[in-house]
Amino acid sequence: MGVLPAGREIGYNLKSSRSTGIYLFVIRGRVRVNEGIELSERDGLGLSEVPRIYLRALTDAEILLMEVPPARNN
Repeated sequence: MGVLPAGREIGYNLKSSRSTGIYLFVIRGRVRVNEGIELSERDGLGLSEVPRIYLRALTDAEILLMEVPPARNN
């Protein structure tokens, strides 16, 4: 969990892009993910098979970022 002031940019490297995914939840504020996806308060996003993500706070934001096992197709 983290707080990002407006305009702050961060990058996050996943431990393993093949064995984990990432889930991002915006608690408050607005963020842009990987220069294309904008998320607002209470939005969530799951990504897999990416080695790194980039976040930019469009407003003061509080986020929750979790590495998770990938979904399995049965």
